[in-house]
Amino acid sequence: MDKNQAILGVGFLLVSGFATAIGMLTAFWPRKFLRLFDVLNPGDYVFRTAAWRKNIDGAEFRIVGLGLAVFGAVAIWLMLRDLLG
Repeated sequence: MDKNQAILGVGFLLVSGFATAIGMLTAFWPRKFLRLFDVLNPGDYVFRTAAWRKNIDGAEFRIVGLGLAVFGAVAIWLMLRDLLG
């Protein structure tokens, strides 16, 4: 493996880890997700008053969060399997 592949692999692992973390927050701790969303987007006043924020505890957000978490975990598993074996 050369240097470019290693850099891409580490970047892919970071993005997949971020996707897994965001998915877990959305699925299991939706209020903490909103707090993180507000920290990452401090000047975004449009989304602070958006209608989807009051529906964050709904089943559709939990399903999307679980899907994102599973996708990220599978991507990490595939990358590690490829890198280590």
